[in-house]
Amino acid sequence: MRILICCLGALLYPFKSNSQKVADDFNTLFAFEVHTIDDFFERFNFKQNTAFLNFLAKNYQGNDLSRSRLIQYLFNYKNDSINSDDILPFLSQVLEEDCPEFLNYKDADWYAELRCKVYYKKKSQNLTLILKVEQSKRKYFRWSVVSAKADFLNISRTKDDSLRYLWDPPYRKIDTTFSSKYFLSPVSHALDFMDLDKIFFNNNHVSEYVYNGPQSSSLLKFVDQVKRSEITFVQVNSVKYHLLQIDNWIMVVEYFFRDEKNSGWLINKLVKATREQKENYLTTSLNIPVMTVSFQQQ
Repeated sequence: MRILICCLGALLYPFKSNSQKVADDFNTLFAFEVHTIDDFFERFNFKQNTAFLNFLAKNYQGNDLSRSRLIQYLFNYKNDSINSDDILPFLSQVLEEDCPEFLNYKDADWYAELRCKVYYKKKSQNLTLILKVEQSKRKYFRWSVVSAKADFLNISRTKDDSLRYLWDPPYRKIDTTFSSKYFLSPVSHALDFMDLDKIFFNNNHVSEYVYNGPQSSSLLKFVDQVKRSEITFVQVNSVKYHLLQIDNWIMVVEYFFRDEKNSGWLINKLVKATREQKENYLTTSLNIPVMTVSFQQQ
């Protein structure tokens, strides 16, 4: 972890401004904060002509604005559990000159974890929904529910019960062109999934908000309970992202609000993982059947 702190210190403080001092005022802290997951992707990819890079170029002229330094800054430096021995090989891989790796909204293997407050049969409960980006045959995109977890969704399972399909009524999904008006916007993440209540409001069409493929039994039960109006949505309490599209690595990105430059959407977990370990992570941690996993970049 000391390596990470030193790297972050090198990024945050030795920048020499073109004025006597750039104070950590509201404007500076606002510029450094990683405001959205899209902003996180842009900084990770070192996308040019962004507001943040323009701010650094204007206020810290003559400094090394490299992709390596920006990725280092995307780690939550206050998390002592991040293994510093993993950071340098991770950077070496994604910055490989001949084959650098980047993040993209259209990637198949990244997931949003939404922890929600709901009422189940008029009793306050916690519900976790896992969403992923789904692409239609016409190349349209949307967010779809791929997993649901809650105490009231726990059911006994047989050996094969965790890999059921949505082929039988009333769950069968016929339209894969996304022509329906019942869907979660592809930019829902920009507003912390404020439109999630549509799933519960349009309860007769709940299956249209669900990922088109194999589903766990708990998700099937969730769909059935929403159809029966047994679940009332209250709010999304928190959001975090599981990024598995980088070969051999799992990143968990969470939001940290604090009056410091190292704030916003930051890497709070970095784990080296093989394909098999990623599959196990999805099935055990996110309750996602492995048959929905592509890892197409691997």
